[in-house]
Amino acid sequence: MKKVSRPVDFFIRSDVFLMAAVLLLVRLILLNWSDETDADGVSRVFTSWNWAKDPFWFKTSIWAPFHYYLIGTGFLIWKELILVPKIIHLAFSVLLLFPFYYFTRREFSRPGAVFATVLLAFSPLILRLGFLSLAEIPALFFVILAMNLLSKANQTEKLHWYLLAGVSMTVAAGFRYESWLLILLFSFMVFLRRRFSGGILLLATSLIFPVTWMIQSQLYTGDPLFSFHANSDFIRNVLGINAKVDFEATLRRVWFFPFSFLIAVGPVVVWFILKRLVTTIKNLRNLKFPDLWIIPLIIFLMVMIYNAVAGKLLLHHRFTATLVVLALPWIALDFDSFERKTFMKVLFSLGLTILLSIVYTIGGTSPLPRLKNQPVKQLTPFLQETAQKDSKLIIDFIGWEDTWYIGLHSGFDPEDILMLGNENEATASSARFTEFADCRCRRVFVVRDQSVMMSYILDNQRNNIQPVEEFQSDHLRLFIADGKD
Repeated sequence: MKKVSRPVDFFIRSDVFLMAAVLLLVRLILLNWSDETDADGVSRVFTSWNWAKDPFWFKTSIWAPFHYYLIGTGFLIWKELILVPKIIHLAFSVLLLFPFYYFTRREFSRPGAVFATVLLAFSPLILRLGFLSLAEIPALFFVILAMNLLSKANQTEKLHWYLLAGVSMTVAAGFRYESWLLILLFSFMVFLRRRFSGGILLLATSLIFPVTWMIQSQLYTGDPLFSFHANSDFIRNVLGINAKVDFEATLRRVWFFPFSFLIAVGPVVVWFILKRLVTTIKNLRNLKFPDLWIIPLIIFLMVMIYNAVAGKLLLHHRFTATLVVLALPWIALDFDSFERKTFMKVLFSLGLTILLSIVYTIGGTSPLPRLKNQPVKQLTPFLQETAQKDSKLIIDFIGWEDTWYIGLHSGFDPEDILMLGNENEATASSARFTEFADCRCRRVFVVRDQSVMMSYILDNQRNNIQPVEEFQSDHLRLFIADGKD
């Protein structure tokens, strides 16, 4: 082995602790430059804020509830709508490096674990998700923790490791539904190893939340799989995802997640992983770790492609994060040395990956989430000045990024904010809109020019309001209507 330089040697000896410290520093530096660009993230923050006012156990919901509990608990400690979710997700994005590193080191190699962890920490997709208030990062932490515990269980054959892995997976299942599939795949791997007691214990503890959630859904909705069916109905019928699916659109759905994976880890890493897949599949007949870890990777990818083609899964890059976690440990076999050329190869791969993610800007692939329409931020100071107790804010649909960003930074209580989406529903005739627009309170309207809501607002006789235009910028207008007599 070639002698390495002192900086490289220091990096090697420090292992995951130095990587976590560097990642934390980078995230703290970039935190102020990041924007909440995901509408789902804002919706989750608002729901968590309302939950913190009067905590309760969710009986059923389209989304799994543990993310609400996590952020809501943060709000119980500190009533800060913007910073609390950012701090929580930043912390989990750093902490997940530890179980990932120890898993990869145990299953593959120590040098490979160092480089695989670096690529995970600075993957454009994982970096981006760490700045957003979505459930992916906390869910991935518990999935990776379960993988590390299963690796330990396989090594020691002690049942308590299977128990702890199951507890970790049932928590992950309470954050994201793809963890339900991983529960079955991880249990299948254990049974293939003929660890029947461990497999039963893993499966039993992993299914605590899924079974509880299905029973509750059956009791309160009559459908044990209400969350899945309601989500599919929203995608198909409300958003109209399947309205026009021609041959070209079908092809786009087939290649979207493989291409998303390419952007997330880069072409160099994809090449090494593809080479390893062929060799590993041939060795599967031995039914040994780490070869069995290829099973969840392949099956998970196939299920994602199927759901995308069937219109059950939105084409969002963030759903690729689980694939990144399942795939990156495999590069440890090719980067299995601390030679300088290996170190430089990793740096080249990472630099190329980040560059490609910035160049390919469709759908949000860049490592730092930023509003495309930065001028919209000029509106939020005006809203914060107008925010009063018991006043209502109604925001027209400007775009999935802009509308929800304005709501988050408006200064209004989430319960007093109505953000109009792009659903297949008549905006001005919806009951929720009427409730807000016709209330006997102070109302603030953010309106897009030539929209249905603009026509509704300007029809004074119909609305019985006297709006006063307070702000205008490009295609947006802000109106204030005092309370009714």
